[in-house]
This record gives sequence, structure tokens and C-alpha cells, in this order.
Amino acid sequence: MTKILVVGMGNVLRRDDGFGVEVANRLKANGDMPANVKVIEVGIGGIHLVQELMAGYDVLVVIDALERGSAP
Repeated sequence: MTKILVVGMGNVLRRDDGFGVEVANRLKANGDMPANVKVIEVGIGGIHLVQELMAGYDVLVVIDALERGSAP
């Protein structure tokens, strides 16, 4: 079975920059993920992500926001 890691990233102290963290938290709260999918939030901590990746995953999905100077 394919192991999938879904990661929410962002700085919750910077308004909309906490988008990825919020999405990850909502996915976890839903509790409806398949057994092969793990959802975590790492904030801005890249080391936490690297450590988690050491467990071995086939797919990585990163949820984050990017400021592009236009309206959301």
C-alpha cells in the first residue's frame, strides 16, 4: 500500500501564512483519513518534516500559502 504524508506548513503568527497548518489540523480533526495517509503540521519547522520523512513515504503532499501580491 502506498504510504502518503500530508504536511501543513506555515507561520500561525502571520495571519494567512498559517493556512497550511489550519488545513492539516482540520484534516486531522475530521478523522476520516485512510490508514495509509498520515497528516501532520510542522509550522515552519523543516527539521520536523525531515525527521518524519525518514520513516519512509511514497508520496508527499505539502499544503502551504504563498504571497503573490494579489487579493486572496
